[in-house]
Amino acid sequence: MPSSLDLLSDAVRRLERENLRLKRIGITLLVVIAAILVMGQSPSTRTVEAESFILKGSDGNVRARLGTKDGSTEFVFYNDAGQSRVAIKSDADGEGLEMRDDSGELLATVGVALQKTPKLSPSTSTIAALGSIAGPGVVLQATKEVAIVRVSDKGGHRVWAAPPQP
Repeated sequence: MPSSLDLLSDAVRRLERENLRLKRIGITLLVVIAAILVMGQSPSTRTVEAESFILKGSDGNVRARLGTKDGSTEFVFYNDAGQSRVAIKSDADGEGLEMRDDSGELLATVGVALQKTPKLSPSTSTIAALGSIAGPGVVLQATKEVAIVRVSDKGGHRVWAAPPQP
């Protein structure tokens, strides 16, 4: 005849087995519920909003900046010294692309309606290759009415210009 200690020991083992079985069932149920919830979610779209985004290199220097200010938008790329080298700009006056040398001097520009003058249509397109802002340079401009080609010397004086053809 089994002793009371043996009976108690058997009862404890049976309870431990039942407890382990209930834990396994509970964990399995939680995993199934979590899987159903995760699979049931629709893919979310994510929008990030900011007035400016700054891209830094591994050295911590700013390499590019995308930002808005006073109704204009700029995407500017910088050199190792932090000077603006290439800029894409858009504002109420038009859109443009600027390229600069290491000292910040404007070398070339491509723009639409950036150089409005009373003589030209408000939809002026310009391509300019410049030695500096004051010249020498080659400028091509076109509107709906006229096309202009001019070459300037180092002082910015017109050396040659094609006569405008309407």
